[in-house]
Amino acid sequence: TSDGDAEFDRLADQLQWEHRVDALRPRPLVTRDYQVIDDSGTGVLFTEPGPRTVGEVRTEEGAEGPALVLPQQTPGTVPAADRPPLHISADRTVALLSAGDDTTGRGR
Repeated sequence: TSDGDAEFDRLADQLQWEHRVDALRPRPLVTRDYQVIDDSGTGVLFTEPGPRTVGEVRTEEGAEGPALVLPQQTPGTVPAADRPPLHISADRTVALLSAGDDTTGRGR
Protein backbone atom coordinates (compact mmCIF):
# COMPACT_ATOMS: atom_id res chain seq x y z
CA THR A 1 0.00 0.00 0.00
CA SER A 2 1.03 3.60 -0.42
CA ASP A 3 2.17 5.83 2.43
CA GLY A 4 -1.19 7.64 2.29
CA ASP A 5 -3.10 4.39 2.76
CA ALA A 6 -0.87 3.33 5.66
CA GLU A 7 -1.37 6.71 7.36
CA PHE A 8 -5.14 6.45 6.86
CA ASP A 9 -5.17 2.95 8.36
CA ARG A 10 -3.11 4.13 11.32
CA LEU A 11 -5.46 7.06 11.98
CA ALA A 12 -8.52 4.82 11.64
CA ASP A 13 -7.07 2.35 14.17
CA GLN A 14 -6.20 5.17 16.56
CA LEU A 15 -9.73 6.58 16.30
CA GLN A 16 -11.21 3.15 16.97
CA TRP A 17 -9.14 2.79 20.16
CA GLU A 18 -10.09 6.31 21.26
CA HIS A 19 -13.77 5.43 20.84
CA ARG A 20 -13.33 2.27 22.93
CA VAL A 21 -11.52 4.15 25.70
CA ASP A 22 -14.08 6.96 25.59
CA ALA A 23 -16.92 4.45 26.00
CA LEU A 24 -15.35 3.28 29.28
CA ARG A 25 -15.18 6.78 30.78
CA PRO A 26 -17.81 7.60 33.41
CA ARG A 27 -20.56 9.96 32.33
CA PRO A 28 -22.57 12.22 34.60
CA LEU A 29 -25.74 10.55 35.77
CA VAL A 30 -28.69 12.89 35.96
CA THR A 31 -31.93 11.21 36.87
CA ARG A 32 -35.45 11.69 38.13
CA ASP A 33 -35.69 7.97 38.84
CA TYR A 34 -35.25 7.95 42.61
CA GLN A 35 -37.34 7.27 45.69
CA VAL A 36 -37.93 9.67 48.58
CA ILE A 37 -39.28 8.23 51.82
CA ASP A 38 -41.58 10.97 53.08
CA ASP A 39 -44.80 9.85 54.76
CA SER A 40 -46.09 13.41 55.19
CA GLY A 41 -45.58 14.45 51.57
CA THR A 42 -44.19 17.79 52.72
CA GLY A 43 -40.51 16.85 52.97
CA VAL A 44 -37.78 19.18 51.79
CA LEU A 45 -35.18 17.63 49.51
CA PHE A 46 -32.78 20.60 49.39
CA THR A 47 -32.45 24.10 50.71
CA GLU A 48 -30.92 26.66 48.40
CA PRO A 49 -29.49 30.06 49.20
CA GLY A 50 -32.01 32.76 48.41
CA PRO A 51 -31.43 36.28 47.16
CA ARG A 52 -29.27 38.57 49.26
CA THR A 53 -31.04 41.50 50.84
CA VAL A 54 -30.38 44.00 53.60
CA GLY A 55 -32.65 44.24 56.63
CA GLU A 56 -32.90 45.67 60.11
CA VAL A 57 -32.17 43.39 63.05
CA ARG A 58 -33.29 44.32 66.57
CA THR A 59 -32.22 42.71 69.82
CA GLU A 60 -35.82 42.08 70.97
CA GLU A 61 -39.29 42.23 69.47
CA GLY A 62 -40.52 45.79 69.55
CA ALA A 63 -37.29 47.08 71.07
CA GLU A 64 -36.75 50.82 71.02
CA GLY A 65 -33.58 52.39 69.73
CA PRO A 66 -31.46 51.95 66.64
CA ALA A 67 -31.40 48.66 64.78
CA LEU A 68 -28.48 46.96 63.12
CA VAL A 69 -28.62 46.87 59.34
CA LEU A 70 -27.22 43.53 58.23
CA PRO A 71 -27.16 41.46 55.06
CA GLN A 72 -29.75 38.69 55.04
CA GLN A 73 -30.30 35.64 52.92
CA THR A 74 -33.56 33.72 53.19
CA PRO A 75 -33.10 30.13 52.02
CA GLY A 76 -35.44 28.68 49.44
CA THR A 77 -36.59 25.08 49.58
CA VAL A 78 -36.94 22.35 46.97
CA PRO A 79 -39.80 20.07 48.02
CA ALA A 80 -39.31 16.33 47.57
CA ALA A 81 -42.71 16.18 45.87
CA ASP A 82 -41.31 18.28 42.96
CA ARG A 83 -38.93 15.43 42.05
CA PRO A 84 -36.23 17.65 40.52
CA PRO A 85 -33.46 16.08 38.42
CA LEU A 86 -30.52 14.98 40.56
CA HIS A 87 -26.87 14.71 39.56
CA ILE A 88 -25.61 11.46 41.12
CA SER A 89 -21.92 10.98 41.94
CA ALA A 90 -20.00 8.15 40.29
CA ASP A 91 -19.87 6.15 43.54
CA ARG A 92 -23.59 6.80 44.15
CA THR A 93 -23.00 8.37 47.59
CA VAL A 94 -23.82 12.01 46.81
CA ALA A 95 -26.78 13.57 45.02
CA LEU A 96 -26.77 17.22 44.01
CA LEU A 97 -29.55 19.28 42.57
CA SER A 98 -29.02 19.29 38.82
CA ALA A 99 -28.97 22.54 36.88
CA GLY A 100 -31.39 20.89 34.48
CA ASP A 101 -29.23 21.27 31.37
CA ASP A 102 -27.05 18.22 32.04
CA THR A 103 -27.12 15.14 29.89
CA THR A 104 -28.53 11.85 31.02
CA GLY A 105 -27.11 8.42 30.38
CA ARG A 106 -24.09 7.95 28.13
CA GLY A 107 -25.02 10.40 25.39
CA ARG A 108 -23.30 13.76 25.06
